Amino acid sequence: MKKHWKWIITIIGILVPIVWITITVHKYFSISKGIHTYKIKHYQSDTLRIAFIGDSWAYYHHQHPCTIESNLSSNLQRPVKVMSAGILGATSKKICTAISTTNSIHKTLKDGVPDYCIVSAGINDANLKIGQNFYQHHIHLIIDFLLQNHIVPVILEIPDYDIEYVYNKSSFKQKLLRRFSMLVTGSSLDCRKEYRQALQSMLELNGYKEKVIVIEEKKWNPTGFKDSRQLYQEDGIHLNHKGYKILDYYIIQAISKDYFAKNGMNVDQK
Repeated sequence: MKKHWKWIITIIGILVPIVWITITVHKYFSISKGIHTYKIKHYQSDTLRIAFIGDSWAYYHHQHPCTIESNLSSNLQRPVKVMSAGILGATSKKICTAISTTNSIHKTLKDGVPDYCIVSAGINDANLKIGQNFYQHHIHLIIDFLLQNHIVPVILEIPDYDIEYVYNKSSFKQKLLRRFSMLVTGSSLDCRKEYRQALQSMLELNGYKEKVIVIEEKKWNPTGFKDSRQLYQEDGIHLNHKGYKILDYYIIQAISKDYFAKNGMNVDQK
């Protein structure tokens, strides 16, 4: 009888770690089947509405003096309202889920009724080494949802930041999981370029080049993180006030150009 119980305990001792590993890996790599679609009802308004959603870059945006409203309003000669909602540490998959569920991102989209939506996604995908296909799939879902609701997507390319510092400060368990993920997905430690290429190829494949605005990393931060450290907070990941001011400037230029083109105007006619 004792021998029988020893076998049961041994089997349980083997199965429990296997089940835990299976659940962890599945949760880590599984992709969303889609975003629960709902209609965002637009209404006539003199105010141009802009949402900024996504990860921590969207979350911290509202904590800094936003230059988009005043400067874009001056450019377009009409009122502009900016709404920000982000989730700290959110992957592109989590942002997809947040669009569908009741939270600040969902509320910003459904109640804010934006004309343009700035999206920051993929930084945490890159940190976790989940793979470019994971990122590409979910950013595609986000773009599709916005276009279906007649909202112009404004996608931030994966920015330059201290990705090696993020990895080095991780716990042993986190590093082990990231190394395993790199093995499974074929990601490199610095996979930011892979993600940028994945975004561009997805846009080309789906004919989105003329429908989606991309804020390219090299346009607003041409020297990269190492030579523009003054734009970041001490953690080397998030922008400070100066960094957001520069990013906002390029967002303003991109939206202005799109707005003028769609309204048959040029800069001299504003």
